[in-house]
Amino acid sequence: MEQGHQGILRMENYGEEAFLGHIAAGDSGNYPSVFNGPVGLRGMHPATPHMGSAARRWRAGEILTIDAGFGLAGYQTDKTQVYWSGDPADIPDRAQAAHDFCIEVQQWIADRLKPGELPGAIWEHCRGWAEQSGWGEGFMALGGNKVHFVGHGIGLAIDEYPVLAGGFDLPLEAGMVLAVEPKIGIPGFGMVGVENTFAVTPGGGQCLTGASHGIIPIL
Repeated sequence: MEQGHQGILRMENYGEEAFLGHIAAGDSGNYPSVFNGPVGLRGMHPATPHMGSAARRWRAGEILTIDAGFGLAGYQTDKTQVYWSGDPADIPDRAQAAHDFCIEVQQWIADRLKPGELPGAIWEHCRGWAEQSGWGEGFMALGGNKVHFVGHGIGLAIDEYPVLAGGFDLPLEAGMVLAVEPKIGIPGFGMVGVENTFAVTPGGGQCLTGASHGIIPIL
């Protein structure tokens, strides 16, 4: 807030506005949510899930998934960062592999955020890639919490057009800004993956939210 964050994150979909974002410890990240995104969380109560619960402590040997936005003068960015409580050598191999896959997908998408590229084609490639690589079950969340997009336009609202999803066939244009968020839900463990905000340029996506994409260990 000292840096000028406006606090609330604006959503165009009714009832989905959030304060700062989602904080999910462990398997809470897979909990079904009315929010139109892959990261779930239990929160204090189903009526008020945002920001987690003071009664739920982050434990050693768990991941912490933070999906947060920054808002300044009405405009917003979106970023997800995953943390690990403990020695990075103890991160389960499958979780690390899933996270690495998401980083690879994010880079592939970023390379194609150029004028003329089709959002729907980007989504179809990533969906098929996840299926062929064995991540189909958890790609973009598990079960009923699964979403059928891998990125979305962002600006005055978090959930703007274009969406990297099926049916979006108008080409990208220079100056558009999109949040790219490949994520994988792992049953009994939680949600891994990345999200960053990119500007569409002739040379590909320009990341506006930093270069830290790996799981950050907290010892």
